[in-house]
Amino acid sequence: MQKKVAFREFGKPILESPHATPKKLRVSTHSHAGGRCCQRKRSAASTAMMFAIFAQPYVPNFANITFNVTPIDIPVYSIEMQECKTAYCKKATMKITQEPQIINVRDFCNECGNCDSFCPTSGAPYKTKPRFHLTKESFDVESAGFRMGDRAIQYKKDNIQASLAFSEYELVYESALVSARFSQDTFKLKSYTLKSEVSAPIDLKHASEMFLLLTNLVDFSVVPFIDLH
Repeated sequence: MQKKVAFREFGKPILESPHATPKKLRVSTHSHAGGRCCQRKRSAASTAMMFAIFAQPYVPNFANITFNVTPIDIPVYSIEMQECKTAYCKKATMKITQEPQIINVRDFCNECGNCDSFCPTSGAPYKTKPRFHLTKESFDVESAGFRMGDRAIQYKKDNIQASLAFSEYELVYESALVSARFSQDTFKLKSYTLKSEVSAPIDLKHASEMFLLLTNLVDFSVVPFIDLH
């Protein structure tokens, strides 16, 4: 993931009280006519909105899900031609230093932009965070995203489709171009097999992202009654 995507930049802290209306749900007006009556109406409207949001999982606030990871350095590999033969090289390191991370659940998201406008952290999660699909139908119609399977994860973007799955002792990566095996703990590339001739370097950065997501979300549920599988 890009450094911008993996780092949360917090704004000024918000003081809370047991009776305060949540910041995201406040209703503002430019008119003060009506005094306490208007205030009561605004409070009632805010309360109704709050119950609507927390009672149903498919509203925008449930589209962005937080999960925790263990900080880790993940190698990023590339397979390319070197001296008339293919070879792999470690081209970079994906440094994950922050424990809380965010995914966007596309099945719940209507791209309203609320997370961009009102979230106290920087960025727009529905644009920059990994996009997950809960169903095959949702995954198939989108041009990019992730989908969890049985101890496996699928990925698609820019005509690239790939999968990463747990085997008994390794992680197995498959795409139209290459099959590769990685260690389960450090994502060290152990072996690979090309499926076609290499005309350009094969960038496996997305495989490193898949490793981070798979190993941390394999047993994760977005809400108590809906899991990512």
